[in-house]
Parts: sequence; C-alpha cells; structure tokens
Amino acid sequence: PTYAFQHHDYWLNSQPTHHDTAAEAGLTSTDHPLAGVATELGDGSSVVYSGRLAPSAQPWLADHRIRAAVVVPAAALVEMLDFVADQLGLPVIADLTVDEPIVLPGNAGVAVQIILTPFSADGRRPFEIYARQDDGQPWQRHATGALARVTGHSEELVGEELGWGVVWPPSGAVEESVDGFYEGLFAAGFEYGPGFQGLRSVWRRGGEVFAEVVLPEGLEVEGFGVHPALFDAVLHGSRLLVSGGSGGGVLLPFAFSGVSVFRRGASVLRVRLVGVGDGVSVSAVDELGG
Repeated sequence: PTYAFQHHDYWLNSQPTHHDTAAEAGLTSTDHPLAGVATELGDGSSVVYSGRLAPSAQPWLADHRIRAAVVVPAAALVEMLDFVADQLGLPVIADLTVDEPIVLPGNAGVAVQIILTPFSADGRRPFEIYARQDDGQPWQRHATGALARVTGHSEELVGEELGWGVVWPPSGAVEESVDGFYEGLFAAGFEYGPGFQGLRSVWRRGGEVFAEVVLPEGLEVEGFGVHPALFDAVLHGSRLLVSGGSGGGVLLPFAFSGVSVFRRGASVLRVRLVGVGDGVSVSAVDELGG
C-alpha cells in the first residue's frame, strides 16, 4: 500500500486448556510420596486418592522383584492406606486383602486409585484399590478392605504390651544367624535388591521371633509413615514362622488386619512376630519404644 503500515497484533489471547496444578483441576494435593492427589466426588458419597508408582519416581520399587518381575509390595499399599486413614480420622486399617499383586511393566509405571465408598452399617469405611498401566489399559481392581475408627487398644496399652522393645534383645531370646537369608530368598524367587534387604538380626524365644530391621542406606523416611521397604523387612522375619510348600509358587503377604501406626518416620524397628492360626501377629517399635 502507498500509506504507512498501522501495526496491530492479531494473535489470539486464548487461555491454555491444560491445568498446571492439581488445584486448577479441582483436586487437592497431599504431601504424601505415593498418594499425592485427593478428590471428593460431587455428591459427597466417595473420596478418591490417586498416585503413580514407577521406578523412575520411586527407585526402590525396582529392588522388589519376584522372579524378575517388578511387583509393588503390599507394604506400599498399607503405607498409602495408613496415610488416607490418618487424613480421614480413621486410624485403623481394619482389613486389607490383595486379590492380585500390582506388577509394573518393565520400567514403566502404573496409576493407582484408592476409592473410599460410604460408611457401612458397622461404622467402617470400605475401599477398593485400582491400578492402570501407563499405556492406557483398563483399570483393574487389585485390593479391597475397610478403614475403622477404633483400634481395640489404647496407645498406653499398646506401649505396655510392647515393653519387650525397651529391653533389647528380649530376655531369654536366643540369637540366630541371618547369614545367607537373602541368598536363600533369591533362590526361591524373591530377587530382592539392596533396598529390600533390611533384616539385620533375629532372635527366638519359644514360639516368638524377634528381629531388628533397618531402612537401607540411601532411602529417605521423609513423607512416609513407615517406609514400604522398612515395613516389608518387618515381614521378612515372618518367613521363619511360616512353613509348608506353596506348590511351586512364591508366597507373598496378601491379607492384613488391625493395622495401626502410632509414631511415624522410623528408620530402625524392633519387631516381634508370633504365629496365630494361619497367619502371623506383628508388632514393632522404634528405638525409643514407640
């Protein structure tokens, strides 16, 4: 044109359609390493806690291998549920049954949802745990159970019952060697890496097994109630009480009841295990006896 250009911007000032934060998406962020987002459904009937489990985000998961497959330890589900229970004022995992372990596909991850439905008539709050692989496969249910308000014990009574943790090792307990313990597990299919080799010492006293477990070097307790690697090490001692074959399979803990955490953030635990029926009763205290 023969006249001077008039400069105007004609770019569209549209707003981005994605959400940069959980709050912008209508969600609530938590400070937990595994269950990082929560949301309440609009009708108020259910609450959903979500997270993502992957070796890239939680490198210690890669150390929990069962016959070469990376399997999310049930202890990780217990840890997530303990956090949810604390948030909702329901301090007890009344029961948790793992119907099928969560297997991580290679180095990829899975999205996890804990869905809490309305209270039942007995005052418990049922939940279901679902997982979905990163490649967009359908959601699959892996566990069910319920949270409860009542522990059945006061903290004072629990402290009294756990007095054995103050005198350590307990009087009359005979130490047993743990040399070769994890090598034996490896041969049986439990291919645990350094992050899941926390059993340090074991003692026996009649039908009781006492153990000391530590959180392996390089793992942090910050943000966790009981780090899953530490809690899994607590359960390793139960293998000294469980007998019988598994038909060529690998036995994994799959059912929990009456789980309560009274003090969080421990990196060393003293453990007492006693066989009860087909299961094992587990108690643990930190070095301060809590």
